Amino acid sequence: ARRPWIRKIWTDHVDPISGEALSPEDYPKFKGRMEDNWHLTEVQKKRMRTMYGGQSRYARQELDAEDVAVEGVAFESFSEAVHVRYPPPSLQWKRRGVAGIDFGATSPTAMYELGLDENNKIWALREFYKRDADDYDWVGTAIDWKMKLIVCDPSRSDKDIYRLQNLYGINLMRAPHKQFDVRVRLMRSLLLVGEDGEPGMYITPDCVNLRYEIPNLAFDSPRGQEFTTDRWESGALDHGFDGFCYGAQELIDMPMDWETPTVVEHGVLA
Repeated sequence: ARRPWIRKIWTDHVDPISGEALSPEDYPKFKGRMEDNWHLTEVQKKRMRTMYGGQSRYARQELDAEDVAVEGVAFESFSEAVHVRYPPPSLQWKRRGVAGIDFGATSPTAMYELGLDENNKIWALREFYKRDADDYDWVGTAIDWKMKLIVCDPSRSDKDIYRLQNLYGINLMRAPHKQFDVRVRLMRSLLLVGEDGEPGMYITPDCVNLRYEIPNLAFDSPRGQEFTTDRWESGALDHGFDGFCYGAQELIDMPMDWETPTVVEHGVLA
């Protein structure tokens, strides 16, 4: 639940009723980091850091005692407890062998093996995530995964697609939609828990970078202005997000009349 008085006192340093500035003795704060807890072993600390997503917003709040705001966060409905799991062995698949990829140069190349299960849930099963990756790196991984189709960034040219197909013997196609807001709406829709009590997508624990990116992506707010929903904040890591969304477009019917994503403009994680 939102507790604006907590933010007003300990983050904004103002009286929650009068709005007057508070002096430092009015907002004492005693911080303690999880790594400084001598009762925990190094193994326990490493496990907890991993469970909370490394340096995610949630980890920075819960393990590092930081004031982490959620203003502009795009995917506030993401939850490790809800969306991260391995598929049960008995699960039947409607479609396998599809990968989504976001090519990087100096930035990471991110590729995901995706699957559509019997309940029409999309799974991110395996992850390839490498900076300075060349074609041999991701093509070799796709062959090892036995991918039948690889869906990529729509901005790739016909000439480039043709060259890669003929050079490596892979089935490569562009994603049908290139708009930023389409990818955002797709992810938000898949993360929602439906009437069956389940979300529209799952991520295995092996997809470490995708698990980190989704809860940490936030919309840009240039120079303190209102949040814009057509780009991420500067420095955001979105390569895994893009790669997943390109492939997911192949596995799901995408109505183009979804609502424009809303932005959380106030609040702190609690």
